[in-house]
Amino acid sequence: MKKRCLTLCLTILAVIFCTFGFTACKDENEKYYGVYKDQSTTLEIKKDCVEINGEKRTYTIDGNTLSIEGYTGDMHFYEHGKVLSFDVIVEFDSGRITERNKNFSTTLWEYSNGGISLAYTFNLDGTVSYFNADRPVENASGTYRIKDGVIKISTVNLIGKQNTMYLYVSEEGELHFTGVYVKDLDTYFDNGSGNTSSSGNNSTNDNSSSDNNSGSNENENNPPETPPLTFYDVTFWYYAGKMPETVTVMENTVLKLPEFEEKGYTFDGWRINEQLKQAGDTVTITENTDIYAQWTENRYTITYNLNGGQMPHDGVMYEYAIYNLPYHLPIPQGTDTQSFVKWTTAEAGKNEIKTITELGNYTLYAHYEDSAKCLTYKYSEELQGYEVIDYTGNAKEVKIPSTYKGIAVKSIGTSAFSGCHSLTSVEIPDSVTSIGGYAFSACSSLTSVEIPDSVTRIEGYTFNGCHSLTSVEIPDSVTRIGDYAFYACSSLTSVEIPDSVTSISDSAFSGCHSLTSVEIPGSVRVIYPAAFNNCLALKTIIID
Repeated sequence: MKKRCLTLCLTILAVIFCTFGFTACKDENEKYYGVYKDQSTTLEIKKDCVEINGEKRTYTIDGNTLSIEGYTGDMHFYEHGKVLSFDVIVEFDSGRITERNKNFSTTLWEYSNGGISLAYTFNLDGTVSYFNADRPVENASGTYRIKDGVIKISTVNLIGKQNTMYLYVSEEGELHFTGVYVKDLDTYFDNGSGNTSSSGNNSTNDNSSSDNNSGSNENENNPPETPPLTFYDVTFWYYAGKMPETVTVMENTVLKLPEFEEKGYTFDGWRINEQLKQAGDTVTITENTDIYAQWTENRYTITYNLNGGQMPHDGVMYEYAIYNLPYHLPIPQGTDTQSFVKWTTAEAGKNEIKTITELGNYTLYAHYEDSAKCLTYKYSEELQGYEVIDYTGNAKEVKIPSTYKGIAVKSIGTSAFSGCHSLTSVEIPDSVTSIGGYAFSACSSLTSVEIPDSVTRIEGYTFNGCHSLTSVEIPDSVTRIGDYAFYACSSLTSVEIPDSVTSISDSAFSGCHSLTSVEIPGSVRVIYPAAFNNCLALKTIIID
């Protein structure tokens, strides 16, 4: 019986000891253990250390405040033991905030080198502006909302970058920066004015400010008003195609002039009130100020090695600047029988270049090849031979071969040589039987052409706009001269029409201002309207 009672007593004592012993030994900090994150920081509170992005630090907890080795400021626990922010107390110019959820007017600033280097300015209408003296491009404006003592600031800077940061107002009205979050603080905000109070602290602060209007508490609850701040606009005027930027700063702000680089220009400095200052110099702002960038435009050279060719403009050296980019290289005139092929940066013919897109000094080499190699051919089943369909060269003289790949060249196709302004003469072989429309249209330098007896038709617009063509021999094989065939050949003085031609089409020689006489054979049965219209010098027409 005694043994049984003793056993029961020991059991009860063990239970009591374990229960109270566990409570006494329980880690009071355990409620704060966990992982807390924001966009850039992961903070994990453990029993023996705090890890910040994997780096271990020692810590202490006093009440609801966590102090971390090597950190300025403290982590504050509230709302059921959760860490909401890493805070740094900041001084501001208009006293304490008496209502933690009411918009306010104040400026937070940081002094550096005798002046304000950073500043946030809050306005009662919910707008906010950010000023950075060292980097004006980061100056920003936006809005702020305050609710439950948490301030959300949303800004957009001069280059369009968006930024969001948070501050909170302590129970004592102090303003704190926040950096570590355990939940989405956007839930603290609504789209209203942010003036709705959700804490009893506000009524306490309101009562304290209204009930204490005399004695030593007057200044504490009603701090003296600070004089209004004066702001000025500072406008940076850039040349070289950059739009001006305007920043607003407080009076007597010491502004450090920024570094600036612009591709293609040498930056000489900033001109302020006819004085030239360098980047890094400072200026005290006491009025609206215009600051002008002063530049020297960089010039670059292209040296052309023509290898016997000729430039379309005078000289073999050309200067250019950044506003000329992209610079399309000119096509030089080749020799009489050779055509320009390419520019290269290597004399041996390597590293072809067509357009300059990067700034620098260049030496370029011209390369040519036989003009006949610039002809393009197409086989025609109908003609049972090749047709010249294009010419890509720029030689003065072109001799069309009678065969290509051992097969006869039978035709000069439509627009094959159209617009070849460098072409002065062309030799057509006897194998060619037809010349297509517009074949030599707008060949403004063409002075002579030999049409072989094998050609039977000169199609419409064939030599249209050949202003330098002085004479043409039409062979006896041609039976028809097409519409506008020699239209606007303003240098053509004479033309001999053979007996084989039976018709002269509409406007065939219209606009041939230098044509003085023409002999039309009896074989011609039809002369269409305007065949010789606007031939101002034409005095004699002989019809056999």
